[in-house]
Amino acid sequence: MTNRSVSVEHERELAAPRGVVFDLLLDAKVVRAWLAYEGAELRSLWLDARPGGGFHACIVVPYLGDVWAIGTYREVERPSRIVFDVGIREASGDGPAADESASPNDVRVTMTLTEAGAGTRVTIERDASVSAPPGLPTWARMLDAVEGALG
Repeated sequence: MTNRSVSVEHERELAAPRGVVFDLLLDAKVVRAWLAYEGAELRSLWLDARPGGGFHACIVVPYLGDVWAIGTYREVERPSRIVFDVGIREASGDGPAADESASPNDVRVTMTLTEAGAGTRVTIERDASVSAPPGLPTWARMLDAVEGALG
């Protein structure tokens, strides 16, 4: 994915070291917390947080039905960077299906973690040439879940 315009979606400083924040961004319990947003139910989650791995989640949204968030991790560089492609597809099952290859409508998301005093600044950027997938909870909600997990 080259020659793409980038949009900063969200930035936040969290009161924890980068390694702790990085681990929480990839922790299945935290991912479940932000994907199962108010009014929705997370029916299933498969998560393999490594380059070439991915995630596959079924989110039941009352006004939409089953929404499948399918993603592939492109870079996982602890403690500074996570890059993944994400899209919404119709699918079934708890793991990745063979026909779920990358789509031109997938969005590339880059999360950069930098030191900010005693804490961590998380910057989330996305490919602005593709619309954000409908039905996916916001990045602010994701960082709320990470912040909540910090105690």
